[in-house]
Amino acid sequence: MRNLGGIAVTYRVQYVIRMGAGMNRKLTLSLDATVIGKAKQYASEQNESLSGIVEGYLRAITNPEERGTIEITPTVKELLGSVTVPDDFDYGTEKHEYLKEKRLRD
Repeated sequence: MRNLGGIAVTYRVQYVIRMGAGMNRKLTLSLDATVIGKAKQYASEQNESLSGIVEGYLRAITNPEERGTIEITPTVKELLGSVTVPDDFDYGTEKHEYLKEKRLRD
């Protein structure tokens, strides 16, 4: 969530992540608009989908058997560190506020 001149703005992006053999599920990510734009541009330049990049990264970090054997692709390596948050950022508080606002909209 960003605060722009007293207006809170949340950017939500949905990407399809492959789950198992041919099963796709949607995953909603809240990301900074600048990061989204840069990531889309990078994916386009690499002739890759943003979903594929995100999926590859998530596979690499969540599979304990392969964690030591999978090399993180240059695409993902370049994205590492592209998101920065303030030192006092509290993920739990931000998540709580986002969910509270979402419930009020629904």
